[in-house]
Amino acid sequence: TAAAPQPEVRSLPPVQVTDEGGGAYTLSWTPTRAGAFLLHAHVRAQPGAHAGGTDAPTVPGAPHSAPAWSPLAVNVSAGPPYPPRCRVVPAAPTTLLATAVAGRRESVRLICHDRFGNRVRGG
Repeated sequence: TAAAPQPEVRSLPPVQVTDEGGGAYTLSWTPTRAGAFLLHAHVRAQPGAHAGGTDAPTVPGAPHSAPAWSPLAVNVSAGPPYPPRCRVVPAAPTTLLATAVAGRRESVRLICHDRFGNRVRGG
């Protein structure tokens, strides 16, 4: 029988592809950069999977096609605050040094990033 087509993975973070059988695959990765991204998936046929049983090369550049849902919009948010990457700064952006007066309510700003350096927003 002809071999089932396999998904081709080209990305910056390592992607693990798990064959669930029946033509279904799970793609798992650990993003490190927050932001809006487009996930593009392409399926490249394996040798013997083409009509008539002809073999096709399985090297990069081999014929492939995109699934109907590709590209898929993916929004990656920052992880939880990572204390070594958080800092306290003066509340007034025009001062370089936080000053306080005894008996008077004062403020400073806490700016947090996750362990990958992404700015943590809200909460």
